[in-house]
Amino acid sequence: ASDVYKRQGWTVAESSFLDRASSMYSANSIYMKLRSVGLNPGSSKKELQKHVEMLSEVEHNRWDIERLILGVSDVTEEQIAEFASDPAKFKRHWKENLHLNKNLVPYQELDEPAKDFDRIIVSNMLDVIN
Repeated sequence: ASDVYKRQGWTVAESSFLDRASSMYSANSIYMKLRSVGLNPGSSKKELQKHVEMLSEVEHNRWDIERLILGVSDVTEEQIAEFASDPAKFKRHWKENLHLNKNLVPYQELDEPAKDFDRIIVSNMLDVIN
């Protein structure tokens, strides 16, 4: 991997193609997201903060659609029960075999740590483009 990818944590061992592609798609949609709430690259972080929750939902919806297009599926109740005792085993299993993700749900159904991940992405959009 190139030095740029190593600095970004984008080595084959550390990040899947789906994760790398998702980061690029998210970055490519920043201008559209900003325009949708009347902001632009020159807007302040304070102005952006007013829209973080709504834009976090938009970002999650973008991610949901992207994952569905790429063949990722939601986790069934049976799969949750099967892997409940070993979350690390579940993560390895879905990445290697099934392409499942427990966060492939509407934004309102996400747990707070998953929502926080979207909030962090959205809160740093201006830094990414600047």
